[in-house]
Amino acid sequence: MENELKDFLLKNGFSLLIEQINESNDSKYNPLTLAVREKNLLIITHLIQTGCDVDAFDALGNTALYLAVSMKSMEIIEHLIKNEANIYLPVLNDDEESAFDAAIRLEIDFEVWQFYVKHLKYKADHGCRDSQYEYALRSMRGDGVSQDYKIAVKYLQMAAIQKHANALYEYANCYEYGVGVQKNITVARDNYKTSAENGCLVALDKHLELDARIKTIDEELMNFSRHLEAGAGAEPAHLHPAAHGRRVPALLEPWLGAPHALPRARGHAHRVH
Repeated sequence: MENELKDFLLKNGFSLLIEQINESNDSKYNPLTLAVREKNLLIITHLIQTGCDVDAFDALGNTALYLAVSMKSMEIIEHLIKNEANIYLPVLNDDEESAFDAAIRLEIDFEVWQFYVKHLKYKADHGCRDSQYEYALRSMRGDGVSQDYKIAVKYLQMAAIQKHANALYEYANCYEYGVGVQKNITVARDNYKTSAENGCLVALDKHLELDARIKTIDEELMNFSRHLEAGAGAEPAHLHPAAHGRRVPALLEPWLGAPHALPRARGHAHRVH
């Protein structure tokens, strides 16, 4: 890559930088951190396009992004973030701080954060499931973006469709507790199961817990149906939206949330899927 870089520099009239690169071989910079130090976006772009590791450390333990933040070079910072530079990677020097730590210290964290979140959303909208998951969590907490549970669920669903195990878990959690969506323990149970199948071990316990809960609801509904068919007296009951306007035993109210329809007056208990 070094010879290719020198050819590129010669063709574009950067003979001085060739001398600096030659000097840097026995010095403290690598080509990318040197290009950042010189604030030369053209060379930075060329280096990244030809496969340069954007998070490579130089002899001082700095990354290109850390150096750009230290210099408050906002255009270069944004460009490096767009090319997947890690804002949380600690540098290998005595400070051991990340580029974002440096941004906070230098009071440019808001601008750096805006670049990062903007790029994160772009990647999420273009199908990156890890970005969809992270953007969802930030939307859930209001971390760098407006807190919006419905937006969070939207991006969790996008990542869940791509079988992101942690996104499936959080998506199920939203349905279990009714966060950003109508509570539905059947959907929660099924997504906990899929999450477990894709490697999220804690999801298995949640799946088994909700599966047992749903079976209990089914049994109670069946008993209630038999009670009605037997013509028993008045039963303490209340209207509940999950029962589609029918009256349900007060015992079941804390459990309802999944779309279980109550049994008809004649016939068998059933579930609506």
